[in-house]
Formats: sequence, structure tokens, C-alpha cells
Amino acid sequence: MKSADIIAALAALAAWVAVWINVRITRDSKRSIVQASWDDARTYRTTFWPIMRSAYASFRISRESTLPENLDALIGSAGMPPKVPLGKGHNLRNWFEDHGSRLSSDQRNLWEFAAVVYPPRTGGMTDVMEGSIIPVQYKNEFHRARQVLGTFFQRGRERLSNRALEKIAGHADDDVILISWLEIALVRGTKDDGPGKKDKLFEFGNHLCTQQR
Repeated sequence: MKSADIIAALAALAAWVAVWINVRITRDSKRSIVQASWDDARTYRTTFWPIMRSAYASFRISRESTLPENLDALIGSAGMPPKVPLGKGHNLRNWFEDHGSRLSSDQRNLWEFAAVVYPPRTGGMTDVMEGSIIPVQYKNEFHRARQVLGTFFQRGRERLSNRALEKIAGHADDDVILISWLEIALVRGTKDDGPGKKDKLFEFGNHLCTQQR
């Protein structure tokens, strides 16, 4: 092999190695950013879950039905909301009208619970939690906790693949499922469902449910 050919081959190899190193650094950087974000976001679970379980206990009493005794069981039975993320031309605010009639009994129960956490707004209502089953003294901190967790799963999935994000927060599958239902209920009230609204949250939730099977 001629010297020029060897030099060209080495240059090509060096370029490939440089690209590989850059990709690896970028990937590791993204993973570190998401891990740091999760270390912060997961602290909000200590606010989110006690409030949710207490609200579910109240919801269950008000229904006087045979709902599962605990929220975790209902989440496990219902799974993710069907048909999300939505395709182009479909609005998340209309999700229940489009798909509500095809929900299973457990899915309908979980939807109805989400809908009393974030009830539809009427008239001049401006507070997204007005009329919520969440006690007034906990509304702000609950809404903030849900917002932080939902944003983490959305942005984390924007930065990482499903499998990479699962390695960081895969044990939080119930969080992703419940927050997905809450997100739809919230959007129905606010009518704020811009393009791709929480699409990555839904994708990650679907992935986690598939892994459980």
C-alpha cells in the first residue's frame, strides 16, 4: 500500500474515531443531565403520591362502588390511556369525547378519578384546580409536583431513548401512567393542547406498559 493510501486511511479512521467520541460524549452528557433532573424531580413524589392516595380514598368513598381498595391496583389494571399520543389533526382536549365510549371499566374509573382531580372548567373559572377533590390547602403543592414530574418525563424522553430513560426512571411506571391520565383531564379543562402536547410522556408510558407484559 502506498504512503498516500495509508495516510488517507489513517485520516479516515481518525475522523471516524472523532465522530464516535463526540457521539459518546454527547450521549453521556445527555444521560447525566437527565439523571440530575430525575434526582431533583423525584423528590416531588413525596408530595404527589400521599395527596393522590388520600384523594383516591375520598373518591372511592364518594362512589360507593367496588373500586379497587388502593390506587396502585387501579393504575395497574387500567394502564395507559388508549390512543395516545394522538396523530396529527387530533386534539387532546377532545380525547374523552373521541375514545371515552371504548374505555374498559378500570380505564373509565381511572379517567373519572383524574377528572375530579382536574375537573372541567365552566363559566368564569380561572383556577385549574377549582372544584378539585384535592383539599384547598394542598392544591398548589400538588399541582406543582405533578407539573415537575410530567415535565421531567416529557423532556427526559426528548433527550433519551425509551430504554435509556427506563434505566434512570423505569421504576416510576405508576407515576407515568397516572400523570398521563391527569394530563388529559387537565388539558380538557384548560384547552391548552398545542402540537405534540406531552407526546413523549405518552410514548414513554406506552413503552413501560409494554415492558411489563
